[in-house]
Amino acid sequence: MIPLFDYIKLVFSKNEKDWKELSNTDKSRNFFMLNRFMAIRYPYQASHLCHYKIDPIAVSDYWHRIMSSQFSSTPNWIYAKTVKKKDIEKKLDLPSNEMIKWYCEKNEMSRKDFDQHVTFFGESFLKELKTLEKTLKSQGLLNI
Repeated sequence: MIPLFDYIKLVFSKNEKDWKELSNTDKSRNFFMLNRFMAIRYPYQASHLCHYKIDPIAVSDYWHRIMSSQFSSTPNWIYAKTVKKKDIEKKLDLPSNEMIKWYCEKNEMSRKDFDQHVTFFGESFLKELKTLEKTLKSQGLLNI
């Protein structure tokens, strides 16, 4: 079986020889994902081509015929850009580890529970913790 993104490259390729060598099984197996990708740019056409009784091989051939005439290579809109989890965590302005430890001890919670509080309550929760941290530092109750 051909991998999905190799199949997508063939859909946009002008190489008819490779497309004709592709088996009908590969075309039907990759039909659903091909239609999802096409729905990004062509939602109306994709919605009409996703009926239950439609021939997936004929639809794959249709998409290849149309896309290979319009594009010379795989367009950028096929690849979705995502934000890595590490980047999301870095954006959070967490208080110091000592403050987190103090807060968890006072509220009898684990670090996992604290992280759930942060994801659920978000920036307002972190803002309150920052002001509490400043207060505790100024009173000498928190050693950092």
